[in-house]
Amino acid sequence: MSLGAMMIDGGYARQTLCLAGSHFCSAEKQFRFPLGMGTQRPPTTTWTVTGCGAVLLRNEGPGPRITHVTTGMVVDYGVRDAAHMGAAMAPAAAQAISAHLRETGRNLTDYTWIVTGDLGEVGRSLVCRLLEEEGFYPDSRLTDCGLLLFDNHAQDTHSGGSGCACSAITYGAYFHPRLQTGGHRLLLVPTGALMNLTVSQQGESIQSPLKGECEMALVWVFLVGGFFCLLGQVLVDHTKLTSARILVLFVVAGAVLEGLGIYEPLRDLAQCGATVPIIGFGATLTKGALEAVEQQGLLGVCTGPLQAAAGGIGFVILIAFFCALLFSPKEKK
Repeated sequence: MSLGAMMIDGGYARQTLCLAGSHFCSAEKQFRFPLGMGTQRPPTTTWTVTGCGAVLLRNEGPGPRITHVTTGMVVDYGVRDAAHMGAAMAPAAAQAISAHLRETGRNLTDYTWIVTGDLGEVGRSLVCRLLEEEGFYPDSRLTDCGLLLFDNHAQDTHSGGSGCACSAITYGAYFHPRLQTGGHRLLLVPTGALMNLTVSQQGESIQSPLKGECEMALVWVFLVGGFFCLLGQVLVDHTKLTSARILVLFVVAGAVLEGLGIYEPLRDLAQCGATVPIIGFGATLTKGALEAVEQQGLLGVCTGPLQAAAGGIGFVILIAFFCALLFSPKEKK
């Protein structure tokens, strides 16, 4: 609807047909679990709506009007559970509502209804909390299409309804007739998530970082990773340490940083800027040892590092073998 309104306002169309739909079996089989297994659904899950809703927009005529469009942003809340979609989408919904109110100079009380798309009960509660942190205090006028579409007392849909059809059907069948009576304002905030079939399997979060956060992450990757590379080059050029000794020095440094609890915050800040340099290997060895000791006792000191770094060790051995075939190593003078 927002894209259709922009096309009409820009003179590219006189009328546009906007529609959205979803299907229970399709979404559930792809992103949650095989239906045939009858897996227990966690309380945070939502029930994908089967249906489709359409709206015809025109550049003239009676009826409700679209007066403002605020395009939301993608917000990553670090949620990795596909059965917890309300929490994954709620931060983006809260950001869009907050941005809309600040840009228009309006408040929550200027609207009869503020309706999110398919967050369900869990997501709605989180939106309320996030808006309160921004200085807005929602009341009962803030609701969710997933809560209106189903009667959760008679239909066990857990957290509520979800899917693209959720907001389309609820707007067309419930809110549009009420808007036609006049005297009402609706802030409709459809929601969605950026994910595919492998996101949860890869252990990745469902959504992506904000642009500004992504740019700052790249800066920290460059600064931290570049510092370690610069330090290594200084040791090579201005000391008599051999490459093997510098390698051991960096591995030990990573192990010490992990043991002191410093490496993990550094990794969260610099990501691959901290994991790609060889100190990441030392930290992995120490982390594997600590975790194995908790599970196996002192025996974990021997088994933990090898289990944690088996992939890296195997790759290094393979690369070293090919380097030995192609080059003639020499001692540093």
